[in-house]
Amino acid sequence: MSLGVHEHPFYKPLKVRIGIVVVTALWAAIELWNSDGFWSVIACAVFVYCVWAFLIKFPSGEQQPGP
Repeated sequence: MSLGVHEHPFYKPLKVRIGIVVVTALWAAIELWNSDGFWSVIACAVFVYCVWAFLIKFPSGEQQPGP
């Protein structure tokens, strides 16, 4: 059984997730600078997905108290 992005322990630290987002942002910026249309779309899509998966939707780790 494989673990999803939100379940793997490698992605728990915030600095790891921010590092991944920064690397994908740099990749997208390089492709946009080079005006390579195909790879620009791919890199920007990966960057947007990483922002969504690692910063927006990633569980905070704090559990809400139950009733």
